[in-house]
Amino acid sequence: MGAGRPEGRRPRLRVTVVAPYGVLGGAELWLLALLAGTDRLEVDAVLLADGPLRAELGKLGVPSRLLPTGRRPGELGRSAVRLAGWLRTGPPGAGPPEVVLANGVKAALVAAPAARLAAVRCGWVKHDHSYDGWLTAGLARLVDGVVAASPSLAAAAGRADAAVVPPPRPARPLPRELARRSLAGYGLDPADDRPVLAAVGRLVRYKGVEDAIRALALPGGEGWRLAVIGPPDPAEPVEPERLRRLAAAAGVADRLVFAGPVPDVAGMLAGVDAVAALTKPAGAGSPDREGFGTVALEAMAAGVPVVATAPSPVADRLAGRAGLTVPTGDPAAVAAALRRLADPDTRARLGAAGVELAAGHPDAVACADLLVRELARIACRPGAGLTGGPPVSVVVTVLDEAAAVDRLLALLTAQLAHPGDEVLVVDGGSRDGTAERVRAWARRECRVRLLVRPGAGISAGRNAGVRAAANPLVACTDAGCDPAPHWLAAFRAAAADTAAGSLLTGVYRVSAGAPVGTHGPAVPSGGRTAGRPGGRRGGRRWRSRPVPAVAVARAAVGYPDPDELRRPSLLARGYGRLFGRAFDRTMPTGRSMAFGMAGWQAVGGFPERLPTGEDVLFGRALAAAGIPATLVADAEVAWAQRPSLAGAARMYYRYGQGSGRSADRRLLGRDLSRLCAYAATPWLAARGGRGARTGLVLGWAAYLSLPLVRVLRHPPPPHPPRSLPVRAAAALAIPLAAATRDLAKAAGALRGLATREAVRPEVRGPDRRRSGS
Repeated sequence: MGAGRPEGRRPRLRVTVVAPYGVLGGAELWLLALLAGTDRLEVDAVLLADGPLRAELGKLGVPSRLLPTGRRPGELGRSAVRLAGWLRTGPPGAGPPEVVLANGVKAALVAAPAARLAAVRCGWVKHDHSYDGWLTAGLARLVDGVVAASPSLAAAAGRADAAVVPPPRPARPLPRELARRSLAGYGLDPADDRPVLAAVGRLVRYKGVEDAIRALALPGGEGWRLAVIGPPDPAEPVEPERLRRLAAAAGVADRLVFAGPVPDVAGMLAGVDAVAALTKPAGAGSPDREGFGTVALEAMAAGVPVVATAPSPVADRLAGRAGLTVPTGDPAAVAAALRRLADPDTRARLGAAGVELAAGHPDAVACADLLVRELARIACRPGAGLTGGPPVSVVVTVLDEAAAVDRLLALLTAQLAHPGDEVLVVDGGSRDGTAERVRAWARRECRVRLLVRPGAGISAGRNAGVRAAANPLVACTDAGCDPAPHWLAAFRAAAADTAAGSLLTGVYRVSAGAPVGTHGPAVPSGGRTAGRPGGRRGGRRWRSRPVPAVAVARAAVGYPDPDELRRPSLLARGYGRLFGRAFDRTMPTGRSMAFGMAGWQAVGGFPERLPTGEDVLFGRALAAAGIPATLVADAEVAWAQRPSLAGAARMYYRYGQGSGRSADRRLLGRDLSRLCAYAATPWLAARGGRGARTGLVLGWAAYLSLPLVRVLRHPPPPHPPRSLPVRAAAALAIPLAAATRDLAKAAGALRGLATREAVRPEVRGPDRRRSGS
């Protein structure tokens, strides 16, 4: 098994795009260019208005549905409810999407609430500065991620995690003479030698076309023609006629051409002499400046100077070299700029600078990659649609795990798809033959290595394994966990799709009893197979024992659910915010995590002073050091909790000790706030007024709500999903399971806090497997 096996592409990300209009404006062209630039997405679209966009999506093989929607709140609400129904099922044969992409403000007003109702994650693309303020802030909080076309738009959204995905660099423009002949078909006479100023975009008032028209009648503008290129906007259908009347009143109608929409206009801009980007405020909700200014970038690529209002992102991009800037709403300044641009040498100099600046802008493939990365992050599926990635070193710490190590190594070695992959097993001094079993694996698979470190705890063992690792990317799991078949591939692809050295937080699925072995059989080592429930002995699968209903309740109470991460319901979102117990990218567990060697070095490795909680504290240290963290829902392992209530209480007590000894405010705050709630309950129940008792009942109902929904929806394996007696009994056991967990952790936290100065690295005892939140 010395050579790596080929590793297939990770499944593509399923995305539903919601577009507000059917026109082909800048936002729509941005979308089309990026969809054409990637093969990592499986896309369908919902259009809130019909138009040519639908045909263009069809050319890309993107199926679309029409959901006609007006602008009034009632119409938006009805469309949101209808869209939620569509999102629950998805297009026929495709299934529900993993993420919704709302392409604009109106799209977000419909898609964001619909996605919440349908338990689908949602991203919003902010293209302009319209509705900056309370509406933008509200939408940014309602969605799971914001994509902005420029840094100024990202800042306006108010989210630190907003991703900037600019429009891509346009394709090579047509030669000037060919571009002039192409524009002749839209009313621009190529025999006319007067210079042409082009205003390109949807015909809306905030684009400032009227300032260009007025400039033609002022000194400096009298020798220029104006080409207005773009479609009418459904929101302002009277704007073209208003501009025509304005031109007639100014006496410049003979120098004004309304070309209408021009397909592939970017390639024809070399046929004009300057491009105007004169955006200005035009009433409530309108942008006060360009969000990005795609046309300006297209003009720069074509070697055409730009006249832009300042301050604005367009003016910043010109860098004082590729055009001229004017104050907002100042036709006289525009005319003065045209006077300067009447000189061919000036136009040539500014145009050459624009070509140079545009050459450094990312192309469609690079911009599409930025978009896909952000959508994959929002969906908690970084690496979706990718093939391969860097080699990985898997570090596992063990102590007396003879019953589990064979199965784990069988599952891991089956995933070593890269020639540089390896598995390092760090043994803390086992006496049950664990080390001998690992050595047998190492004799058959050269990429399995054993390190024996007698007396090493989890942290010290992990640190030893990381120091010995051959690769910059390190993944961790535990004996007793069953990594899913593509666990390692998910981390590998995620590492290729995120910032170098990122923390990659995987997920785990908890069963009520012993593992059922759903991820494949263990391969025997040395002629012997691990004998444990859910494994195999002599080639026969063990039958799982039924577990008590209280164990089912404990699984529902104590741990997050990967399905709720992938499809977060309103209840799961609210519960996670209020009470925790949701997967947190900055609080990984050693059951499933990966990280860069550089980050590990930067924070000094896992904290060896702690016997438990070391993984969570390691993640929080990485976050404090500025290391990016990402959830990887595809990196899933199965893990069985302890079978007895007493054993679980001891485990939680040790977890609490780790929190106390760490003195981490977040971890301690969770544990001690729950203790306060338990302590206050009897007093409020006995002496509180009606309002206090009502609040108490509602508070406890909220606290127990999600675990109750979980057990009623389906108990964890090995029980069948429709085992009604088990579900009923488990529902009744939820308060007991919650109290056991919370009080044991709180007691441990108090003990750990009291003894934290005297703490020493510990040899792991029976509860060594894991820490918890």
